[in-house]
Amino acid sequence: MAQIELSTYILRITVYFVLALLLLFMKIPKDARLKNYIISRRIIAMAYLCLVVSNSIHLFQGERILAEINLLSFSGRFILVSSLQALLFTYSLITLIDARYVTQKRVLGQLALIFIFYLPLSIALNIKNPIFIEISIYFFSAFYVFLLFYYISLFRTKIKQFIKASDDFFSGNEKQRIRWVKTIFYIAMCPIGWGALLVVLFPHIVLIETIFAIMCIFFYFYFGVGYINYLTDFFVLEPIVAGSSESIKVEDDITEENGFEDLNQKLERWTNNKGFTKGEITISELALQLKTNRTYLSNYINSSKNMNFNRWLNSLRIEEAKNRMKENPDTPLSELASQLGYVNLSSFSRQFSAIVGISPSHWRKSNL
Repeated sequence: MAQIELSTYILRITVYFVLALLLLFMKIPKDARLKNYIISRRIIAMAYLCLVVSNSIHLFQGERILAEINLLSFSGRFILVSSLQALLFTYSLITLIDARYVTQKRVLGQLALIFIFYLPLSIALNIKNPIFIEISIYFFSAFYVFLLFYYISLFRTKIKQFIKASDDFFSGNEKQRIRWVKTIFYIAMCPIGWGALLVVLFPHIVLIETIFAIMCIFFYFYFGVGYINYLTDFFVLEPIVAGSSESIKVEDDITEENGFEDLNQKLERWTNNKGFTKGEITISELALQLKTNRTYLSNYINSSKNMNFNRWLNSLRIEEAKNRMKENPDTPLSELASQLGYVNLSSFSRQFSAIVGISPSHWRKSNL
């Protein structure tokens, strides 16, 4: 076995094993809201251990026998594993942005579909007819391509729902906390997903498999570390990821028209009192102050202001920023950002540029 191939096997086994142990044994807070996350984390850990076993078998077997039937058998097993990995990573990552979507029924349904389509290939591998195996591999590869496109479409839909929910709930840019989730998914589906297909279709080219193996080392490391570190973000994103219930209900005898009229008066008072400058505020916190519930408040803001909560609140802050810059042009922008409730100057500048179209410093120079 070539030295570089041997090194990649040893490195893979080490990385996968260490990450599996971390995923299994790192302490997780006892919280019912983390149920799906804990389950998916354990499943991923077992998948890492399966990769350890698989790569160990290849390592101790030595060089791959390049006989046609062995290459076809290798491709058949590899495409099945790749399909299962695509399922695993898609549903594991969706768990991080919508903990309620991934259910046992959905996962088992997907597994059943994969094994139904794999059945002809499984029969062909047992018969050991090269022509039958090759046809079956192409058939299952076509199904694998369909899976990749389906999972990409599903993930894009869930990401859009998450972003909408985030903008309806947070005043800040909390959706950026799951940027790594998007990055790792598209790496899994594109260079890794399509790379696996190349390995299957060209099993005799060892270089393709070696390059693919090196990419997998970095991918699995990045994925494992990101999944472990996500726990710190979960409790910030939990209201929209886990769908926590609302503690305040709208009175049954309040009609929507009268309720909206009353809510408009409350919001006007809150706005006049500069409530929007009181730090990073969520729609739940505002609903609590106004003695309504967040869904009701969100519907009102979307319908009456024609924008989501995030955009509306930041529009108020930016208008206030313009007024304060006119009144006190020498106020440092960092101090102004703090006065308006932003965590830092970067957040203020990003929101100002998104709403006005230019940075606050350029606006001040051109308007004063």
